[in-house]
Formats: sequence, structure tokens, C-alpha cells
Amino acid sequence: MTIPTSQLIVFYCDDGCCDLALLYARMGLHRYNLLQLSRVKKYNRTSLNPIKSYYITLEAEDPVICGSLQTFQTKVSERTYSIFDLKCTVARLLGETKKTITGGDDIKIDHPNLPEFPQENPFVEDGTDRFSLLKDSELEDNDWISLYLKLAVATNNKSFDASRLSLANLKILKVATESTQGLGDYDAVFYIEYEDSCEARVGKDVHRVAIVRRILDMQSEVLRLLGHNQSRNKSAAMEAGSSSAQD
Repeated sequence: MTIPTSQLIVFYCDDGCCDLALLYARMGLHRYNLLQLSRVKKYNRTSLNPIKSYYITLEAEDPVICGSLQTFQTKVSERTYSIFDLKCTVARLLGETKKTITGGDDIKIDHPNLPEFPQENPFVEDGTDRFSLLKDSELEDNDWISLYLKLAVATNNKSFDASRLSLANLKILKVATESTQGLGDYDAVFYIEYEDSCEARVGKDVHRVAIVRRILDMQSEVLRLLGHNQSRNKSAAMEAGSSSAQD
């Protein structure tokens, strides 16, 4: 007798949808880079295995055509339990022909290097020009940065109760990138300094940093988001230790 390792559970979202499914739906739309989320209609989620895949059907609005709702489908898979490591392999309008995936950079997508907080403080102008701080207008025009932060926090806290998954307490302070990378680069790392006032999740350690790497393989059209968040105090201690070692 063969015991299945996972099966699909269907969730209809007429009376609301879980926060994680909403975030994964937004990730799929971000991958498609066109539509704006209106509402999630339903999603299927694998069970038994703690590492889930979400097959999501949602309504999305074309911002160019006011009131034009379209049905959209996406698939987002967790790569590791309770760790920010996600892979979006499907992002299409209902009825679009599924593209045949050939080739692609499998090493970069499937075996990426996890980003770490650099020895230099990316949020301070130090004359090296290694990092570039985003302007407030850039943060407003690119709301997917907020999505990256919410995904980093939500996926890293899945093992806790629902009170620790509330994302209403997050406030972005600064965002930095490598100066050699642009906001639209397919392989880029983002450093997000933020405050998290949810005591159930972080205690008194409200000053935090999220490090996010985005990889979009244009041949396979697979989007990978991965990274982690940590105490800003831990980052400061790393910087101090590095400075002491150089003295």
C-alpha cells in the first residue's frame, strides 16, 4: 500500500482569506507585474507535509482599464518550513496557454546563496558608494518592497500562534541596495531596516533588519524570494566586531 505524502485541501474565500494566502497571491501578481489584487476566490493547499504549496485563484484588476476584473492563477511553494524561501512557478491569467519551460539557470534558482548582513552598514553613507539608499518616493512607487518585508516576517513565524503573524505593526525605516543593482534587476539583494512593535513576536527587540534576495530566471520565468530577518542590535554587534578586528 502506498501512503500519499501530501494531498490538496480546498479553501473557498467568500468569507475572507488567510493572510499567508493573500501574501502568496500578491507574490504571484508581482511575478506577473501587471495586475492589482482585488480578492482571492479560492486556493488549494497541500497537507500532511509541513512544507506547503499554494495553488491560488483570484480576481485581479487591470490598473489601465478601470473596473476590469480578470481571473488570475498562481502557484507559490515553500521550500523550507518556517523559513523565508519561496518559489513562484505559475503566474498567469485564466485561459493563458501554459508555457513550456526549457533550460533556465537551475543552479541559481535551485541552489542560491543566502544573503547575509554585510560588514559595512548599508543604511549609512560611508563614502564607499557600495550601497544606495532608496528615496521615499521610490518606496511609494514600489509597494512590492513592503510585500517582501511582510513575506520575510510571516514565513519566519509560521510555527507560532496567529497573534504573532499580524503584520499591522511593521514600519519600514530605510531600504538599501547594492549600488551596482537596480530596483528592476532580476538578481538583487534588498536590505530593509524596520520596526516591529508586535511584542508577541519580537519582545522588546523592535528594531529589525530584513535581508531579501530576489531571483527571476527569464528563461524559465520562475521567481525565487529568500532571506531572513534579524535584530538590528545583532547587526550593530557584527559591525562593531568587524571594526575592532581591523583596529
